[in-house]
Amino acid sequence: MDRLLNAFGMAYASGKVAIGEKLLDQIKNKKVLLVVIFADIGPSTLKKLEDKCKFYDVKVVKSDFTIDEVKSQFASKKVAAIGFNDVNITKLIEKNMNPN
Repeated sequence: MDRLLNAFGMAYASGKVAIGEKLLDQIKNKKVLLVVIFADIGPSTLKKLEDKCKFYDVKVVKSDFTIDEVKSQFASKKVAAIGFNDVNITKLIEKNMNPN
């Protein structure tokens, strides 16, 4: 799990992510490859993101991390979902989310 948190932080620091309203715009423009949704996201936000990702054919993964657990990786911003727009970072995140 630490590797996954570090991967989130690395992606954020490199600018290869989209959060907030920018995430919705980048999903619409098909610039996001993967969206990770954190465990304690609100139901309306969850539905909005899932519907948007389904419509624009963007992969969605639900994480067991809570917003408070990951905010240290995002400069203390409360982030409910994060989109990744880099192929290599996306592969790293997927590998660490499914360590099989």
